[in-house]
Amino acid sequence: MFSANTGSAVHAAVNNPVTFTDTTFEGNVTGGDGGAVRSGAPMTSITGGSATGNEATGKGGAFAFSRPATVIGVVVDGNQAGADGGGISSTMALTIEAATVSGNDSPGEGGGIWTETLTMATSTVVENVAGLSGGGIHFRRAGDHITFDQARSPRPITNSSSTPYDSAGRLAIELRYR
Repeated sequence: MFSANTGSAVHAAVNNPVTFTDTTFEGNVTGGDGGAVRSGAPMTSITGGSATGNEATGKGGAFAFSRPATVIGVVVDGNQAGADGGGISSTMALTIEAATVSGNDSPGEGGGIWTETLTMATSTVVENVAGLSGGGIHFRRAGDHITFDQARSPRPITNSSSTPYDSAGRLAIELRYR
């Protein structure tokens, strides 16, 4: 368990893959990016556990990735960023599976997730807030890649931002099944 650290709980600037399994990141605060984990490792894998109540003055209240990353079976809840990506910020390929991203906050873009490339399966993104756009998920630029597998929406997405994708604050996205 990583708890109440000042400066990211973990800053991985290494040339080897980094893996966390069933790890709890709680109440960590940083003056930069990634309240819980800031990683530039060639591949970061976080499987199981949770990231709750973390804060970053930069991007990624919980996690900030500058290289490919996977987040599997993790609860990312109640984190806050001072810039973009209240829960997760990623400038490279991001894969999220069987995860919950909820209750995160960003004054910028992406209350839950701010990313360039996203593959998401059987996950939930709800009740995140962004000050600018993408209450749930914000894609960095036009042409970014998104893939949803086994995506089902039994009810509207409940995220908000001051300039939402549609008038109800829902992320407007078309799902095509293969």
